[in-house]
Amino acid sequence: MLVSLVVQLRPLAPGSLLPYTGKAVGAFLINWLQEVDPALSAALHDLDEIKPLTASGVQRAVRPDSFLPPPLPPGELLRLDPQRLYWFRITSLHEGLSRYLLENFYREPPQTLPILKQTFKVESVAVQPEEHPWAANCSWSDLKEAALAGYSEDYNRSQTARAPGSKITFLFHTPTTFQHNGRAFPLPLPAQAFRSLADRWNAFSGTPLDESVYDAITEDVAISAYDLRTELVQLEGSHLKTKLLGCRGWCEYSYFGQRPEQLLNLHLLSRFAFFSGVGKKTLQGFGQTLAVEGIPKLPR
Repeated sequence: MLVSLVVQLRPLAPGSLLPYTGKAVGAFLINWLQEVDPALSAALHDLDEIKPLTASGVQRAVRPDSFLPPPLPPGELLRLDPQRLYWFRITSLHEGLSRYLLENFYREPPQTLPILKQTFKVESVAVQPEEHPWAANCSWSDLKEAALAGYSEDYNRSQTARAPGSKITFLFHTPTTFQHNGRAFPLPLPAQAFRSLADRWNAFSGTPLDESVYDAITEDVAISAYDLRTELVQLEGSHLKTKLLGCRGWCEYSYFGQRPEQLLNLHLLSRFAFFSGVGKKTLQGFGQTLAVEGIPKLPR
């Protein structure tokens, strides 16, 4: 079961936070899990580097039809107003954790919760896209069926138009980063973006993709358009005021291969990105990603 819970909040008092608080939200999630189910928390902790859960930072409320809030000017704090709603998001790729989130956190959320030095009242928890655009839950098989439908439409359209390739566009909602030679690498090249998705799918889906998908990603996928900007993110909650370089915006990828099964895999991974995130430090708010149709119009 794949789960994306959106927790809608109201601050109890005026205050401020740095723009990216994913590290603090991730710490809250881990602490909550340690309290309610120490065994499950220990099992998740013992997993390898790839973790089956993500967390976003606290964000301003968005319109019901919008995925992106207007951006904060560089260096500006997120001002907290008790008259306004805010939200954060947690996702799970782990069957036990997903079930626990649905049966416990969703049905009986805490009345209040702390994020750094601010206390918030929990107004609601959403688990359906009708409740919030970043909320959803589905089975792995449901995701496969959705990917097959998208692949069929894309394949038929490309054949009709005699197009040289099929396109997938990612919207990187929060700064996204990768690692190369031990350093932060803030470019979502196909080998970085799709490989990170394939690694997570193979680790947690129970039906790993054939190894040939990695060859297809490397040889047959190219960037065809993009609108990206770099952001240097201060990790709030870090005693050393650690900063990490990432990118935000959108990136369009084209598949130029001749293997329909690999195009299907790319559609599957693009839908999976909504739950898994892309790149490194997804439990600290990085890599919140959405596959979108067409070219997004970014708020400036």
